Amino acid sequence: MRKLLLFFLTQILVVSAFAQQEPVSFSQALSTHLPKYKLKADRAYRTQNIERADFLFDSLVKYGLKGSKMDNFKVKNLKKKEVSLDEFSNPVYLTTYASWIAPTEGEIPALNKLAE
Repeated sequence: MRKLLLFFLTQILVVSAFAQQEPVSFSQALSTHLPKYKLKADRAYRTQNIERADFLFDSLVKYGLKGSKMDNFKVKNLKKKEVSLDEFSNPVYLTTYASWIAPTEGEIPALNKLAE
């Protein structure tokens, strides 16, 4: 009976210790998992194994980056006032833009649906 009680107490302590951990920052998760992903993905692309490359990317996102916390960075709002990401109380959608990259076919309708 003691062994069983000790086992359950140990399990409770282990679970509570993991439950209280602060999420890892996105940049930390990326720096941890990206080098290994890059090696494997480069090999998959060199051998033209696109299915493997897609699997590796999905795995990176699902097991390496999902659940990480976005780094607290500063941006300027529409009034040119500097605000940090942690100041927003509502969800924030971030997208990147480059003048030489055209939006994909489904991007604009998806953003419109999200806005609704």
